[in-house]
Amino acid sequence: MAKDQTNGQTLLLDTNVWLDYFDQSRVGFASAVALIRLARQEGIDLLIAPTSCKDFYYQCALAIKRDVRRAGREVTREVADAAEEYAWGCLQSITEIATVASMGLVDVAMSRTIHRVHRDFEDDLIVAVATRCQVTYLVTGDRRLAADSPVPTLNVAQVLKLLSSSAEQQTAVPQEMLKHVG
Repeated sequence: MAKDQTNGQTLLLDTNVWLDYFDQSRVGFASAVALIRLARQEGIDLLIAPTSCKDFYYQCALAIKRDVRRAGREVTREVADAAEEYAWGCLQSITEIATVASMGLVDVAMSRTIHRVHRDFEDDLIVAVATRCQVTYLVTGDRRLAADSPVPTLNVAQVLKLLSSSAEQQTAVPQEMLKHVG
C-alpha cells in the first residue's frame, strides 16, 4: 500500500496471523480476515518480514500435507506439488496485501541485543524489523513473543478492538453538532 494512502499506522503481522488468514480451519481465521479487511479499509500499512514469508510458505504446504495424511490418503508427488503451488499462491496474495519489509545485517545485529531478553532468534528478527520499521504494533498470537517484545505488541482481537473503536470515533457525530442539525 502506498504511503500517501495510509493513516500513518503500520502493523507488522507475524506468521501465525497470515496462517490464520488463509486457513479457515484455524481458530483465528475469522479474526484475521476481519483485521486485514479493516486495516485495508482504514488505509493502514501492513508489513510482513521476509522470515515470515519463508515460515508461512513452509507451514502452509505442511498443513495441507498433514490434512491429506489425516484423511488417510498418501501424499503423492502431485499432492505435494499442489500443496506447494497453493502456498506460493497465498504468498503472492500476501505480497499484494502487505509490504515485505527489508531485512539485513542491521536486523541481525539488533536481534543479538533483543536475544538476551527473548531467547528466540526467529522472533528476535521479527522484533528487530518491527523496531527498525517503527511499526505502530507488532501483531501476533504468540504469547511469549508478545510478553517479551520491546515493541508495542498486540494480538488480533486487541487490534480489532482498537481499530474498531477508532473507526467508530471518527464516524460518530459529536453531541454538540447534533443540536445544530435541523
